[in-house]
Amino acid sequence: MRKLIVAFIGLLIIFLIVIFIVYNINEDIKAIKSAKVEIKDVGVDEIALLKGYIKLGIKIKIINDEEREIKDLTGNLNVYILDVKIGEINFEKVSVPPKAFKDINASINLYYNKIAESVIEAVKHLKFSMSIKGKIVGKVFFGLIEYEKPVEAYYSYG
Repeated sequence: MRKLIVAFIGLLIIFLIVIFIVYNINEDIKAIKSAKVEIKDVGVDEIALLKGYIKLGIKIKIINDEEREIKDLTGNLNVYILDVKIGEINFEKVSVPPKAFKDINASINLYYNKIAESVIEAVKHLKFSMSIKGKIVGKVFFGLIEYEKPVEAYYSYG
């Protein structure tokens, strides 16, 4: 009888541990899934006509509306202006507290030889649309497992 009770308690402990693990993974994934990515602002940092590029400053806002912190979030985002891919923004290890947001500042150079003249003129006069498309990756279950979410954000000015 004693062995049966010990076995039952052992199984109960294993069951509770599994419930705990599944709950934590689910809550971490839920926070990453509900994360929102917005382009908060875009500005011209530098126009280097002789060097052949325009440098844009981009502020990206990551919003966490959940009760769970998003830890070690990474991102790989393609940047588009007027539906023309102009480059990538990568960021690493951003943690977003529960019910909060984090701003990420990034810059990207637009090279004349890679972009049509009409796109360059639109950026110079700050009359353009920009989008980012890619993925963010967060760590779940105490940083042992990664979870990936595709994201898209749009910005129009002028």
